[in-house]
Parts: sequence; C-alpha cells; structure tokens
Amino acid sequence: MSLLAESHMWVSSTLLFANELFRDSLDLVEDERTRVMFPSWEYARLLDKVEEAEGPHNDLNEAWTEGDVDLLLRVHQAGGTVVAGTDAPLDDVGISIHQNLRAMVKYGFSPVEALQTATVNAARCLGAEGLLGGVLPGARADLLVIDGDPLSDINDAARIEKLMVDGHVHEVSELVEPFREVSGSRDDAGFTRTPTGRTEKREGTDAVEHDRIDREIC
Repeated sequence: MSLLAESHMWVSSTLLFANELFRDSLDLVEDERTRVMFPSWEYARLLDKVEEAEGPHNDLNEAWTEGDVDLLLRVHQAGGTVVAGTDAPLDDVGISIHQNLRAMVKYGFSPVEALQTATVNAARCLGAEGLLGGVLPGARADLLVIDGDPLSDINDAARIEKLMVDGHVHEVSELVEPFREVSGSRDDAGFTRTPTGRTEKREGTDAVEHDRIDREIC
C-alpha cells in the first residue's frame, strides 16, 4: 500500500458487484429519472439486479464489495488517491456512481471522504484541480442543489433538485420532460411488492407498450 501511495498513482473504485445495496434501498430504482430515461431493456436488467439482491448469491456479492472497499480504504489511509468510477455502461448509467459512493460509506469511508473521490480527487487526477471538483473563485459554475445533507447521509447525494451548468440553472423536471414525451413515464416503476416485501417484475400492458415505443424509436 505504501508503494502504491508513494507512486502517486490513483485507484478507481469500480464496484461492479455492489448490487446487494438494492436490498437496503430501492430509491434509485424507483427514482423518476431512472423510470423515464432508462430504455425498457436496461430497466429490465436493473430489475434483475434487484431480484438478485434478494436471492442466495447476495452474500457473495456483499463479501466481494466489502473486500473491494477494504482495499480502497487501505489505499486511502496510506495516503493514496481513490477516485470514484463505475465502468458504465457495463454498470448502470447514473445509478452506479451512487452505488459506488454508498458502498464506500457502508464499508468504512466517511460520507465526506466518499464525496471527495468523486469531486476534488477526480479533478486532481484529470489535471483540472481548481477548475472542477470544488466551489471556489475561478472554478466552473457547475453545481448541484441537493435536498438533504450528503455530508452526513450519502444517500442524499442522489436527491438532486436543481443543477447549474456554466452558470445556467436547470430544474431536474425540466431536463427529464423531453424524455418523458418521447418514451412515456414508467409511473408504475415496472415492479410490484408482494406481501412478503419481495420485488417482482410486472408483465402486462404497460411493459408491452414500453417495448413497442422503444422499438419504434430505434
């Protein structure tokens, strides 16, 4: 670890097996942005991951993720640089970055340390320190307005209400609207909960209609 830290190399999180976190919360699956913007086949794959999180292989995934985070934590504690990364689209676009942050916090990082891997650390590794990854004079005016406090609850990092890009403010609903008009919203979120709490994919008119729309778009 000391050799890696002293080399000034950086390590990406890339926690591809963090699907067990869906057992803790389905907020990212139920999020309107996910329901509206994911193509039906990607959303179906996401629901498969939710089902897997409730299955017999979940313990293996959890152990795998915990071991990966332990490695990242030891690099961080030795003075090395950890950067949030996902390998998307091999992993779920948009969702996976939050799963990475949540897994890091669950297995040892503080919320602040996890957020730094996706902000100041990432900017430094891109050679853009002072321009990206921070709120300071001379930096780009790219900001997120969060409903919550991700410094104490990392799950709040996904609760984005507004964002600023190059000084221009956008509402999340404004950005999602064009996609809703094209593909229709999955207001039913595409799944149901049984009395035991199990998540099940729903087969029916809505699912067929989304598939038809996706084929027409493609």
